[in-house]
Amino acid sequence: FAASKLNGLNDDEIIEGIKTTSQVPGRFEVLTNGTRKVIIDYSHTPDSLEKALLVIRKLTSQNNPVLTVFGCGGNRDKQKRPVMGKIATELSDQVIITSDNPRFEKSETIIEEIKSGIIKDNYKVIENREEAIENAIKESGKGSVILIAGKGHEEYQEIDGVRKYFSDKEIAKRYMGI
Repeated sequence: FAASKLNGLNDDEIIEGIKTTSQVPGRFEVLTNGTRKVIIDYSHTPDSLEKALLVIRKLTSQNNPVLTVFGCGGNRDKQKRPVMGKIATELSDQVIITSDNPRFEKSETIIEEIKSGIIKDNYKVIENREEAIENAIKESGKGSVILIAGKGHEEYQEIDGVRKYFSDKEIAKRYMGI
């Protein structure tokens, strides 16, 4: 808005431009089917996960349950895993911990490291990422906001060095019926 204003556009032009601008793939990308919202976001660090959840909390009412589906990538910073588990469970009503590019590590090990930072009992583990997304959507009620974090725009799941096609957005749309 500010940049457009400084470039001489009037408020109505700016507002219309914002309304018609495409979403950035995988960056707080909102999908809705009229009963619930899914947000696909590349949040894969403690800071980015926390910021995404804080924004969701700010934009939703107390009546909108917030569910988070996330995992941590393999062969990456192991120190962030328990921190992300703690953040997700503290800022969400419910969390599903899942697989996210385990690469050459075992998903079960990564998940256990995530769980080691969790204090609350508002999470479950569904290792299969598609099943985790399906569960979050099917088990959420009207007005729910579901954050699917970690992969964002990526269109693959890397397991044991093999990349297979996988899109959080496509999976979410399928189970939302859109």
